Amino acid sequence: MPDHPEIITSTQNAKLKALIALRDRKEREATGLCLVEGLREIQMAIANGYGIETLYFCRGEFSGDGEKSMREMKSLSESAKQVIELGDVAFEKAAVREGRDGLIATVKMRTWTWKDTKPSAMPLILAAQNVEKPGNLGALLRTAEAAGATVLVTLDAKVDVWNPNAIRSSLGCVFRVPVINQSSEEFAAECRNRGIRTVAAALTEKSQSHDAVDMTGPTAIVMGGEAWGLTDWWLHHADATAMIPMHGKVDSLNVSVAAGILMFEALRQRASQLPR
Repeated sequence: MPDHPEIITSTQNAKLKALIALRDRKEREATGLCLVEGLREIQMAIANGYGIETLYFCRGEFSGDGEKSMREMKSLSESAKQVIELGDVAFEKAAVREGRDGLIATVKMRTWTWKDTKPSAMPLILAAQNVEKPGNLGALLRTAEAAGATVLVTLDAKVDVWNPNAIRSSLGCVFRVPVINQSSEEFAAECRNRGIRTVAAALTEKSQSHDAVDMTGPTAIVMGGEAWGLTDWWLHHADATAMIPMHGKVDSLNVSVAAGILMFEALRQRASQLPR
């Protein structure tokens, strides 16, 4: 970290405007950069080999032990090409989250392919079609990471994983879980070629209870978007259709909650097949 980093106080500063512009998907795609806010998330990026272009910090946003926050910031700065200090007003303009800790970074995004996934004799894949809310996409990443998923596949995606709110909701898991974007047709073909059984989460006449669907082998669990669920295409092309029995008056669950139930049911089934 330089002894006297550049300080930005004006909300009209060009560098600050460029940082704020990364909230827009087109700008992220044009620059190859995303905006990451928060110590935990930035540390997760660094730990998983992501390049930090610029680290921004604001002393006025450091809470509690200011000296500790400065030590943490200086540790992060060792992985950054550039360090810039923001004044209180400038940081307020750039920040997107509540409970701020005074740290923002621009990070080089990554594009994954199937070659980037870890080889597994028993893959467990989470796929999500037409998810619209970045918070839900981030929560799906947390679910995938918690269940040890091989990959998260976004199908016909309406929101990208590099949205600042998706990164925040994922608690940095976007830097640990490979994310591949494909069409439904491409993904179904990939699963067939790899011998992976697709399980669609939907309520239909042929749906089985989630604990009755066999997920002991290579499995891809396919979730639908928040508003309309899976498209009819998946209802006709999935190898199995699973439902989660409801005992209350609500007729649906949040997509990440439903994904968690199905993913951990798969883990339960697999554990029960192991020799004792």
